[in-house]
Amino acid sequence: MILWLEYTKTMAGKRYIPIPSLLLPVLLEYTTGQSGILFKSKTGGYIGLGSFNGRWNQILQKLQAVSKTPLPSDITAHIFRHTYASDLYKAGVDIKQAQYLLGHDDIKTTLDTYTHFGYTDVKVDKLESYYNTVKMQSYEKIAAFKHA
Repeated sequence: MILWLEYTKTMAGKRYIPIPSLLLPVLLEYTTGQSGILFKSKTGGYIGLGSFNGRWNQILQKLQAVSKTPLPSDITAHIFRHTYASDLYKAGVDIKQAQYLLGHDDIKTTLDTYTHFGYTDVKVDKLESYYNTVKMQSYEKIAAFKHA
C-alpha cells in the first residue's frame, strides 16, 4: 500500500510513502473510515503539542506494559524518522530515493542529520568484491601491457 502525504511543512514533504506489509493491518485498523489528517484534534483539525504529548505518553505506557525491560527515557516520536532513514540506508535504498521518502528539501539533511550507521553497517564484502573484479581487471591489463 502507498500513502500520499498532502499536508506537510514544505513542498518536498508532499510525497507518496510505501507502507510495509507488517504495518499495513495496524494502520488500516486505525484509519478505517478516516481520510486527511490521521491524528486529529477533537474538532477535526491538527492536534496541538499538548495533545500530541499526551497521546505519545499513552503509547509509551502501552509499550512499557508489554516490555520486559524499562524503556529508555529519551524515546521521542521523532526518533522514528532517524530509524527510518537509517533503515533505508541499510536496506540499500538510493540516497536520492531516501531524500524523497523523508521529504527533505536538502540531501545534506538526509545524509548528515538522519542517517546513522557504524562499522557493522559497512559492507566490507562489497569493497572486496569491487577490488576483486574491477581493480583486478585493471591490474591484469596493466600486467599484460608491461609484458608485451
